[in-house]
Amino acid sequence: ACRITWHSDKCDFVIEGIPFQSYGFSSSCLNTVEANMRLRR
Repeated sequence: ACRITWHSDKCDFVIEGIPFQSYGFSSSCLNTVEANMRLRR
């Protein structure tokens, strides 16, 4: 499962969702990018 974290961006009224952990360099890590982006929409 993809974990995300929410934090305020440079402005107080903007929030940004980012992956909880950085992506790795293996192909299995690259396969999780699209699912993680769907969660953050």
